[in-house]
Amino acid sequence: MSSFKSLRMIFGHASLLLAWIAPDQIPPWSTYHHEFFMVVGVFLLMPWRHLQVFPPRIAALLLLWVACIFLQGPMHGLPRDDMAAGLVFAVLFGMAAQQGAQAAVKGSYDYLAYSVRSWCLVILVAASISAVIGLAQWTGASLGLWMLESGGRAYANFGQPNHFATLLVMAVAVLVYLDGRGSLNRWVLVGIALLLSCALAVSESRTGGLSLAFLCLLLVVFGRRAGLSKTLWWLLPCFLVFLLIYINLDRIAPWLGGTALRTGIGLNPTGRLEIWKQMLWSLQQEPWAGFGWLRLGASHFAAASVFPSILNIDHAHNLLLDLLLWFGIPLGGLLVVAGGVWCVRTAIDALGKQISKDSLCYAAILLPIAVHSMLEYPYAYLYFSLTAGFFAGALEAEIGAAREISKNGTRIWQGMVLVTLAACTFIAMEYSKIEKDYRALRLENQFITSAEQRHAYHSPPLLLTQYGELIASQRNDAQAPDEGKSPELARRLAERFPWLSTHLHYYLALIRKDRCQEAAEQWKVYGVLFGRFGVLKAEEQIEKWSLQAACPASRAEAPKP
Repeated sequence: MSSFKSLRMIFGHASLLLAWIAPDQIPPWSTYHHEFFMVVGVFLLMPWRHLQVFPPRIAALLLLWVACIFLQGPMHGLPRDDMAAGLVFAVLFGMAAQQGAQAAVKGSYDYLAYSVRSWCLVILVAASISAVIGLAQWTGASLGLWMLESGGRAYANFGQPNHFATLLVMAVAVLVYLDGRGSLNRWVLVGIALLLSCALAVSESRTGGLSLAFLCLLLVVFGRRAGLSKTLWWLLPCFLVFLLIYINLDRIAPWLGGTALRTGIGLNPTGRLEIWKQMLWSLQQEPWAGFGWLRLGASHFAAASVFPSILNIDHAHNLLLDLLLWFGIPLGGLLVVAGGVWCVRTAIDALGKQISKDSLCYAAILLPIAVHSMLEYPYAYLYFSLTAGFFAGALEAEIGAAREISKNGTRIWQGMVLVTLAACTFIAMEYSKIEKDYRALRLENQFITSAEQRHAYHSPPLLLTQYGELIASQRNDAQAPDEGKSPELARRLAERFPWLSTHLHYYLALIRKDRCQEAAEQWKVYGVLFGRFGVLKAEEQIEKWSLQAACPASRAEAPKP
């Protein structure tokens, strides 16, 4: 193995690992650092000079996705940064799928800097480290700098517990893969499985528990035919351990210094079901064109007049609903049907006559992401979506659906990858400046800052334009650009980033322009979204900027909490 290939292998897999365990959650793009490492890892591991196969069915789905993204321009006036995000995602997913397909082709190990097994080991190591961090969070132990604090439920270094839980269940599926190959000592395997089960229980994730139950069911039904029935001797007891801890967590927690924030099991009807009800109503308002790619916040303005309270969410907590809401029923429905056909055909091939240990294991690793995607939106995070792409590509190759790439196809693909690499590099350079500016902006808006202490803001970004507009619109210094004070811009930003700060800024922009009728309407939307806490924050900002006399009637009726 050449030294260059060795370096690619080491740094590529290290980047993939950091994508799962890095502790940074810094706004405005909270998961940027995780996703940065994922992209770096995929680029480093790409077989640049040895492209042999590509899964054509996945390529067809990606072409359909690209067509939908391009149509967002004339349909919704999609900004260039969101257009670029959709196109870059398609190429990155294709890269991951191609790598997975090539890794699953027999005899390709000699010239690749990775393998299916190496990706599996990264997932297992990341999940084991995250499990230790999660258990430490839950018990209140301190492990140093590389650990986020938690207020109760364990979630390791992720933004929320369900992401943590999905990684843990993926790692259990990896243990099935390694056990099927006899790659782990039985006692080591059982020890890791118990660690993952305990961490999953203290995450209190119903989504994770459901995924683990489906994983066990998958192995019970298909394990014997694939030659993996022996894995049930440790898998089912570990599920039982998880279930016992999860159900009795309120009794166990006081003994270990932890907390139990949930009791019992089952779906909370006031949670996702209420979100889906709101989303289905919103879909009825824009059934043909949808609200636009990443513009789900636009649905809140109409929904606020119908629902007594709504969540300021930017995803529908269901992949199928998101596609329909983004692109409308015709285009989104086409994507849903095409993706559904691929899933059914692949499942029939992978679990039918062509079933093998590898095909069942690849399906098992994809299963937690699929379950999670029906209840939340892991597909919005590259560490999940690109991992799904890798194992989807591997599954395609395992069932014989991958095809050789022609020389012309290789050149075209390499050109697309190079353009994407340039775009990702440019995004990274711009975002490093945006992150510094946004951090300074939040500090200056929260505290009184003298002119000498004010941050010197960078020039507006060329590609990440909406992040630049987000910063410009919320600046309050003397050098703030005039276009940032536009209520129309504030409205667009509230649709793209449906946060308390953007909705409040939209309201303040309206009353500064004496557009009191619109301000009254926005005040109602703001109150339905953010309740009493939002009202208190608004009153604080109104007093800070001496706007008490601006459109006071728009705030006459305080929103209910």
